[in-house]
Amino acid sequence: MKLRITVEGQPYEVDVEVMPERETAAAPSAPRPAAPREPRIVKTPPVFAKGRHMAKSDEKTCRSPLAGLVVAIAIEAGQAVEQNAHLLTLEAMKMETKIGALAAGVVKKLLVVPGDSVKPGQVLIEFE
Repeated sequence: MKLRITVEGQPYEVDVEVMPERETAAAPSAPRPAAPREPRIVKTPPVFAKGRHMAKSDEKTCRSPLAGLVVAIAIEAGQAVEQNAHLLTLEAMKMETKIGALAAGVVKKLLVVPGDSVKPGQVLIEFE
């Protein structure tokens, strides 16, 4: 069977095949609720601008993995932090990304404040 449809003012002719009821697939069953899962932690080095991985000599800094806006800072200068401790939160494209410490250390200097725009690879925090 041929039908004519119009999409955004442009008419199109389409062929439509009407199948007998016995050939159609049975209605799919209702989806089962997913079982709760533990969050998966993937330990990979962060990727910065142009796909370069963080160098070993750069372990005393926290760099931005993406371009975005600093919306919150969870630490202050002089504070000791443990590995994976929440340092700050960046927002990009209406999504928030929490940035954690790659290693334990003491915060030497904060180089950004909430409201700052950052670029990929930009140093955000220095550690002692």
